[in-house]
Amino acid sequence: MSNDNETRIVHAPNLLRAKVGGGGIDNNKLRAAKEAIAGLTTEYIQRVDGDLDRMDALAGDLAAAADDAARSESVEAVYAIVHEMRGEAGTFGYPLASKIGNMLCRYVDALAEPHMADARVVRHHCDSLRAIVKHDITGDGGEVGQALIKDLTALVQRLSK
Repeated sequence: MSNDNETRIVHAPNLLRAKVGGGGIDNNKLRAAKEAIAGLTTEYIQRVDGDLDRMDALAGDLAAAADDAARSESVEAVYAIVHEMRGEAGTFGYPLASKIGNMLCRYVDALAEPHMADARVVRHHCDSLRAIVKHDITGDGGEVGQALIKDLTALVQRLSK
């Protein structure tokens, strides 16, 4: 047995390195992946345009819905669309769209019930996402991006009271 005051260092084997290899990043594979993503960007933008059209229609349905069940159905459909959109946006160079999509998801998540969503919040997030795609606002959007975030945050705060 060892003395209680004795320090022993145990070096565990790196099993992950053994499984994936220790060669680091393959720049050729990285370049090929970036080219593949670039080739899919046009398809992505077309899909997003269709998703935004559906979100816009659902915001109209939400505003016109006569009962809680119909309102909830519209909100849940919007959530499904924007949840997927926010996940893909960063991959295609639109982290601002990802952030705005995340803001809408957090708004819906914070509601006690989906039917409580305000159609204006959905519509403004949709309009912001459409502007980002239409004007090809990549990266964080700079000052324009910060203004969008600030305005959407203020809108949600104002309408959530």
